[in-house]
Amino acid sequence: MMSKQINIILIGILFVFSGLTLKASQFNGIIHFQKIDGIDTTLYKYYVKDKYLRIEDINDKGDVNGIMLIDIEQANIVMLSSTKKVYINVPISSKKHTNLNLDVDKTNDEMNVAGINCVLWTATEKTTKNRYEFWVHKNGYTFFNEMLHLLNREEAIANVWITMAVKDDYFPFIGATYSNTGELISKIEIISIVEDDLPIEMFLIPNDYQLMKRQ
Repeated sequence: MMSKQINIILIGILFVFSGLTLKASQFNGIIHFQKIDGIDTTLYKYYVKDKYLRIEDINDKGDVNGIMLIDIEQANIVMLSSTKKVYINVPISSKKHTNLNLDVDKTNDEMNVAGINCVLWTATEKTTKNRYEFWVHKNGYTFFNEMLHLLNREEAIANVWITMAVKDDYFPFIGATYSNTGELISKIEIISIVEDDLPIEMFLIPNDYQLMKRQ
C-alpha cells in the first residue's frame, strides 16, 4: 500500500516538472529580421514575452516607423504611433483560411542562419507551381503560429505555412517565395535572434498615449 502511494506521488512530481519544462522551453526574446520584395528591403523586430508580442517596423536610419502590440491570449491587436502618441485598436478578421494544394518535402538539408542550425522544408503550390522554401529551427516558438492565425494575413507564404500545419515548436529563419520560373519574388530572413526576459512594459500601451477613434 505504501509503495503504491509513493508511486502515485512520484508520477505527480514528474507531471509537475514536465509542465515546468514545457513552459520553460517557450522562446522569449528578440528577433531581428529583414523582408525583401524586389529592390525594397524592410527591417522588423519581434519582441516576445509569453503570450505578448511587440512588432516594430524600422526604417533604413534605424528609427521605428510603427509599433504593433499583440496579446495572443486575449486576441487583442493595437497599433501605436510613437510620433503622435496615439493608438488604434485593430479589428480581428473573421475571414477563414483557405488550404492550398501543396507538395511538401521536409528535407534533411542543413544551413546555419544567424548562428542557428536550420533544416530545409519546401512546398510547391500545385496550381500556380510557385515554390516556397523554409529554413526552420525547433525551439518552442509557440507564438508564431498563434500570431499568424490571429493576424489572418493574406500573403501566400503565410497561407502556405498554415496549410502545412507546422507544429508550434518550429519557426522559419528564412522564408522565400519563388515563381514557377524559379525567380525570387520575396524573402524574409532572420538577422539575429537573442533569448531574453523582457520587461512587461514593452508590451503595454504607454499611459501618455491617446486612443484615436476611427472616422
